[in-house]
Amino acid sequence: KGYHYSLGGRSSTTMMTARGCPERCTFCEDAMTPVKRSSLENLCLEMDDIKAMGFGGVYLFDDLFALSIKDSEETSKELYKRDLIFRCNAQARYFTKWGEDFAKLLSEHGCVEIAFGHETGSQKILDNIKKRTTIEQNYKSVEYARKYGINVKSFILLGLPGEDWETLKETEKFIR
Repeated sequence: KGYHYSLGGRSSTTMMTARGCPERCTFCEDAMTPVKRSSLENLCLEMDDIKAMGFGGVYLFDDLFALSIKDSEETSKELYKRDLIFRCNAQARYFTKWGEDFAKLLSEHGCVEIAFGHETGSQKILDNIKKRTTIEQNYKSVEYARKYGINVKSFILLGLPGEDWETLKETEKFIR
């Protein structure tokens, strides 16, 4: 019967603010693709259209919206001006780089949900796939987001190179 996406109880849709991902994760087809951002002017026009169509929220479908605190702040402020709540994607290393500041900024500007590509609860597996994050950063990313009232979703991949029963137990612990 059509597309129905709800975020924080509001009818929502999707938009992209940028394409590409600078990371080197070995499992990803988008790895090491240049990040190309849409202009803030074009994003504002799209937000105005989204609002005019009656939507109250957006899922920012970028590989990594929460990549740069400066760029995320500009876009978040524009979403907030239009009373558009949002969900975004992030990577723990970037998200925790500024301590709690990124979580606070996003929360203050309407981020109600964030999805991290945590992939695993095992440092061995993170290293195998060249994720360039630590288990500690993964835990901190969840802690910071929750502290500021942002719901967390975690993308987990099972069966990555080197996976065994011990690494699966570590991932199970992380999920709990």
